[in-house]
Amino acid sequence: MNHALQHPPKWASVIMGGVILFAILLMLLPNPVKLEERLDRNTHNNDTNTSEKYSFIGVGDMMLGTNYPSEKYLPPNDGALLLQPLSELLRDADVTFGNLEGVILTEGGSPKRCSNPDACYVFRMPNHYVKHFKNAGFDILSVANNHVGDFGHVGRTNTAKKLTEEGIKFAGLSNFPFVIFEIKNNLKIGFSAFAPNQGTLSINDLNGAKKIVRHLDSLCDIVMVSFHGGAEGAKHRNITRTTEYFFGENRGNPYLFARTVIDAGADIVFGHGPHVTRAVDLYKDRFIAYSLGNFATYSRFNLKGVSGVAPLIKVFVNQKGEFQKANVISIKQTGEGGPVIDSTAKALREIIELTKTNASEAKLKIYDTGQIEKCNCSMYLLWILTFILFLLAFFAGECDAPEPTKYTITFNSNGGSNVANITVTSGNKATKPTDPIRPGHAFGGWFKDNSTSASSFNFDMETITADITLYAKWTQNKPGVPTGLTANVINPSQIDLSWTATPNRYG
Repeated sequence: MNHALQHPPKWASVIMGGVILFAILLMLLPNPVKLEERLDRNTHNNDTNTSEKYSFIGVGDMMLGTNYPSEKYLPPNDGALLLQPLSELLRDADVTFGNLEGVILTEGGSPKRCSNPDACYVFRMPNHYVKHFKNAGFDILSVANNHVGDFGHVGRTNTAKKLTEEGIKFAGLSNFPFVIFEIKNNLKIGFSAFAPNQGTLSINDLNGAKKIVRHLDSLCDIVMVSFHGGAEGAKHRNITRTTEYFFGENRGNPYLFARTVIDAGADIVFGHGPHVTRAVDLYKDRFIAYSLGNFATYSRFNLKGVSGVAPLIKVFVNQKGEFQKANVISIKQTGEGGPVIDSTAKALREIIELTKTNASEAKLKIYDTGQIEKCNCSMYLLWILTFILFLLAFFAGECDAPEPTKYTITFNSNGGSNVANITVTSGNKATKPTDPIRPGHAFGGWFKDNSTSASSFNFDMETITADITLYAKWTQNKPGVPTGLTANVINPSQIDLSWTATPNRYG
């Protein structure tokens, strides 16, 4: 019997090849977080339930106006309304973070002297402005930046004092390297901040940063890190992945720094300092924002073009710090400054464009709605490669349609001459073979069984749906009639009986 299922069709081989290819891809493609690293992280937390999500809002530089060198640089209403348009959004998170670009100090202190006055600004916010941050919903601020030393030791000390009095957490100074606090479900949060400036934790001291982050990771469930780094301005929107300089100052390598602290145990990394929006990234399932731009910078800041837009990014993680999703809300500053929602979403468009070009390996999908999700890039690659495989197989003739099923008709001539078997495609009709010959017998047709009572097989009507055997039927010739001869029977009406008498010789 000749059945098609005896050998797999070519298309089945192609599908099997795709399955094998999928398995190979799963082994070769890098896993965002290795199993042993997942087990090592946060080993102090025995709760394995990671379904709960925790939200962290990050925004960039904030300077709510300065009374130095003149009070004319302070906003209307004493700054009380400057953050109000965004306060409802800012309060809608478990932790809300921003960068405090300047000092909290009503008066006094020694203003910073700069070697290049054209690139030098100093910012001093009155003491009571600290309440504006609290009222807006900020839980934690970075003080690691190039303006925390604008008024020397007095400015740094007073800033730390006022933030502490208001209950706002902060870190980034040499004498305030990190902070630990709890949020809902008794989840412990560790935070540290880095910058390339004197009196702060150095962004260029990678070994020192690793020690601090590892210490926090050993004590906390989720570790946040912020950095003030990278060159400034619209010409420096891109991540170079090298050390960046600005006016001769080493501003660190943000790309390397972010990955270094994540390797050490950080879960969320928020960057600021370039005063423009930069790309976002995902490394080992941990979220990175390389620069959050100018969020609320009143007066004395360049707010033209991309410098006047910034993102508010709300990041969701599980209790291990693994990225779940994020949402970007675009804001803009007009006039002297102050954040409002940007309906044109310029900051979001910046993030989409720059992430595609600067962090193309990031396993993130960013929608024009502002939603950021992890994409299963391995699956996308699988589909692409499988599609290519099928195309190649098709053009190589390997993707032909399945071979049709064929059946065999066996002829049993019952003592007659041999008749060869024939093969017929399922559903088709068979061609009647030449009649066999058997001495002394007349052939009476083919039958599906040897029973003489069965009807003969009709080659013109019947279709083949299975292997069958057909049997020859014979009728023995009558005695005296040679085989192969047929007696002719004359119809009497065909005999010519008319005749004419011929006289004989006798008269």
